[in-house]
Amino acid sequence: MGLYDGMKVTLAGKVEKPVKKDAKTRFIDAIQKQIDIASGKDTKRGAFAVKTWKKKGGVVEIRVSDVIIDRVTPCSGDYIAFLQGLKSNIESGKAEDEIAKLQFDIDIAEKRNSQRRELKDLDSLKDASGLTPKQQARWEELDRIKPALRRKQKIGFLNNNR
Repeated sequence: MGLYDGMKVTLAGKVEKPVKKDAKTRFIDAIQKQIDIASGKDTKRGAFAVKTWKKKGGVVEIRVSDVIIDRVTPCSGDYIAFLQGLKSNIESGKAEDEIAKLQFDIDIAEKRNSQRRELKDLDSLKDASGLTPKQQARWEELDRIKPALRRKQKIGFLNNNR
């Protein structure tokens, strides 16, 4: 018998991509994970273990989709109540501006990722076979904005619990 006999093999091209979540859903999911961590539920999954937002000294570093939203120190000592208040603010619509900002930042990050990939592809073409005039113009355009493509984003989050 061969190594793959009896095993189901799927082609890489047929893998379904996960559904992209909007900013509000990402906020709520991230806060719910933090509530689960704070209440002692097991959220560890190997390399994908979720880290707590609460740091030493009581500072809470709110992170959504690898973007630091804000660093706050909750007034009250109850961290779970702070997180639930944050979640209710988002669900009730008190944070629509912040959700719109995060959605804008997510869209910009996706655009930057595609531009980074495009620049990388053009760099490899330039080294291998040379570029056409149109490709050269695009490479120069992307090369000019290279520092912006490397930048990490940070937005401010209006927390009504402060």
